[in-house]
Amino acid sequence: MESTTFKELERTTDGLILPEDPTAPITLLEVPFYDDPTIYNRCATAMALAQQPHLPREAQGLIFFASRTLDPQTRPWSSVIQAIYLEEALQSLADTQPLHPLVAVFAPVFIEAPNELENRAKLYYHALDKAEIAQDLRDTLLRVFCDWLFERLKHKTHQEITMILDLPDVRDTMIGRELINEGEKRGIEKGIEKGIEKGIEKGLSQGRREALLASVKRIGAKRFGPADHAVDQAIDLLTLETLGNLLDAMLDLPSWPAVAEWLASQQR
Repeated sequence: MESTTFKELERTTDGLILPEDPTAPITLLEVPFYDDPTIYNRCATAMALAQQPHLPREAQGLIFFASRTLDPQTRPWSSVIQAIYLEEALQSLADTQPLHPLVAVFAPVFIEAPNELENRAKLYYHALDKAEIAQDLRDTLLRVFCDWLFERLKHKTHQEITMILDLPDVRDTMIGRELINEGEKRGIEKGIEKGIEKGIEKGLSQGRREALLASVKRIGAKRFGPADHAVDQAIDLLTLETLGNLLDAMLDLPSWPAVAEWLASQQR
């Protein structure tokens, strides 16, 4: 046995619930939706740090795992800290209240098959829209539901999603207007992407044309001397493809008059 110093580290938790009742326990909440083998250790450390300034109040830990497969069940903390498996808890809730707001809002997360999600999205959306809860909470859940729905159905346009949700007049609803704005945003972003692609393509094409034009004039000047003004102007108007063909042809043409004849033949 030896003396060891444990330096206190800064800890950030997903949630600290500190009830106004001084006899109620402090609750540390963690919501890991990814594999985290240290989650119990971090939660236990945060519980001790949070409890210290509020002694003798009790401290309890609560971890919401997305699924049971993410729970590392670290002993001894797994026997001290309560674990809840969100997927199983929602399924249990759905067995008794299939259209409960929590069941509905998480549907885009836990329904794996896109076709099944499309078929059931309307049911869950309208269950949220008619839920007997405060208006601000209803609006928040609808917004979250639609955000997740957009993420899952990225291949759908906003018009298609409004049809899936069966919104009677999309512009008369808050979520409908958000769907339109999201669709317009996606359209703008797609337009910008296409514009950039076209701009790059046009720039590259122009660059190749300028290089070919300079090569034609340089080779012509070396082989035939200065070109007359009419031929020079005609060459300036050639397309990228014709300039390439002219450059090949100039290897066999003997003079600028022959070049002029070749140019005239391309216009017939």
